[in-house]
Amino acid sequence: MAAAGGTAMIDISDGLATDLDHLCSESGCSAIIDQDAIPLAPDIDVETALLSGDDYELLFTAPTERAATFEQWDLRPVTVIGSMSESGPRITLMGRSGKRPLRRRAWEHPIPDSYPDEC
Repeated sequence: MAAAGGTAMIDISDGLATDLDHLCSESGCSAIIDQDAIPLAPDIDVETALLSGDDYELLFTAPTERAATFEQWDLRPVTVIGSMSESGPRITLMGRSGKRPLRRRAWEHPIPDSYPDEC
């Protein structure tokens, strides 16, 4: 990844919003996300996509001029969903209705009403 020009990377197992917040926090940057650019599975809305995690999806940053390098990889499609900035709210979500700061929201693991007696 670094050899191709990537500057930061994280899996989105805790959800896109949460893991992007981690990336921004560690890099000292802000992110501007185009909600229309986020790839969505059928029957999934943007809010669900922001909260849902996926161990097999990676979020990474790279200079704009290196985008073609990543598009040449035959592994998986690379989708540009936004840009990084040195200032502003930690994460800004831009969409048809304008832009708004996005608060960090973590995936909440379901907790059963009771646990089995044996482990």
